[in-house]
Amino acid sequence: MEPGGLVCRLPLPTQLTRQCRAGGTMWGDKLRERLVAGLPSPSGDAGAADGETARLVEQWSGNAMYMYRLAEGLISEALQAVTSRATDGQVSWASITPEQREMVALYSAAADAWQEVCLVLDAGSAESGASGVAREGVVINRPIARSMSPQLADLLLNGAPENRADQPPAYDAAFVQKFLKAFGDEAAVYVGGPERQDVAGFVVHGCELTGASELAPGTRIYTGGVEAIVDAVLAGTHAPLDFRWFVGRRTDVSISDGAWCAVACARPVALKQCLGLPKPLWHEVLELCGGEAAEVSRIELLKRTDLDDDA
Repeated sequence: MEPGGLVCRLPLPTQLTRQCRAGGTMWGDKLRERLVAGLPSPSGDAGAADGETARLVEQWSGNAMYMYRLAEGLISEALQAVTSRATDGQVSWASITPEQREMVALYSAAADAWQEVCLVLDAGSAESGASGVAREGVVINRPIARSMSPQLADLLLNGAPENRADQPPAYDAAFVQKFLKAFGDEAAVYVGGPERQDVAGFVVHGCELTGASELAPGTRIYTGGVEAIVDAVLAGTHAPLDFRWFVGRRTDVSISDGAWCAVACARPVALKQCLGLPKPLWHEVLELCGGEAAEVSRIELLKRTDLDDDA
């Protein structure tokens, strides 16, 4: 995982499948138990039988479709057990077991980040003990606006008013109006994540402008340079949709528990505007990865009725 790369949120069944293969987690181990229970009974002495079981587990756990369906059944049963404890439509947290609480937390986290594609801004390092963790990123496939209101412009430039205390804003009212002249009628604004939504926004683009910084050497993906961006748009040398504005961030995204997968991504994909795409970006990225990632995309597409699978 490195700056300029992508991480994609995987469906919960795929997350449990990865945990099943790695071992050491409660629900991953439960899925493994279910997998073993459905295997043919091995023959021979105990040693040979154990070896045959291990071979079959490795073989069948590599079948993405089979494991997805197996995990879906496990998740459904666990959630049904939780809802069966509901009283007047509500479930008391104290009335369910620790295992059930963990499943509810896993399910909720997967739903909150459903099919997110996140551009890594700051990656942890092995030296810092944070290898495999994106300290900060922005979700690039959750557009919220195609034009700019005065309130949104002020939030992007200066952050929420309550956070400014007695300090003057980074950009004065005159620049906010200039910003609106550039982006008021046409803009691409995204929810970058659930954290830090009250701080100044973030801009990502592919333009080498004054004040802009390359996200990582050689990526040609840039951040910052707000004043030069506004001047370039007003001068007509760049279009408003050459820039992507983000409210909020994703922080501490980890691939260690199987919830996210890291993707080395081409620059055009990272910079693509997610406005009216024929196929959602999440599917496009996973299909480009090939292998099991593409198979997971295919499984998820088969569950949807609002998309043309041949698009």
